[in-house]
Amino acid sequence: MNGADHTHQLMGLVCSRVPCVNSAASILSCLDRPIMYAEMLGIRNRHGKEKDGSYKFPLVEQEYFANQAPTSIRPTFPTVMKMSQIQSGFGKLRAPDNETFGDITAIQALSSDYFTTEPHMADVEAEIYLQWIGGEVRVYKRKKSSSDGGFRTWSNWGTVQYQDMCVRPRLDCWLAGLNSG
Repeated sequence: MNGADHTHQLMGLVCSRVPCVNSAASILSCLDRPIMYAEMLGIRNRHGKEKDGSYKFPLVEQEYFANQAPTSIRPTFPTVMKMSQIQSGFGKLRAPDNETFGDITAIQALSSDYFTTEPHMADVEAEIYLQWIGGEVRVYKRKKSSSDGGFRTWSNWGTVQYQDMCVRPRLDCWLAGLNSG
């Protein structure tokens, strides 16, 4: 059910030490985008930089706002704002400019939830997913199959395709970094 929060049940699994494919604690940390992003920043920093100054483990930059955005901090526009720990395209808004961003943050200030922002990437054709389960590696590409143009289409199962990929050396290096953390 959309909007259902099962965090308390997951916490019960963590407390009970029920075995899971992924640790229940890792699943719990994935519920909050800022916690997951902090983990990924640690991986990025362990990998270091290329000679050209770019990161070996690239991330989409994310800004965290505890609630209301301070007037001195503005993201790069257009930006996508994601409210709290809501997933599946819910609680996601696109702000093309500073005025729209201000309008959205004025409404967001009425709630007690945090929000994050990241650049709106309109031209991205695919995302890469990496899985490391019990030493087995799987890499696949998630591509949009719909041309509806909506920025939420990545979240809709009916509009994406999954395609297996070979583990290239750079991806293998990323997986090694994930496993060493």
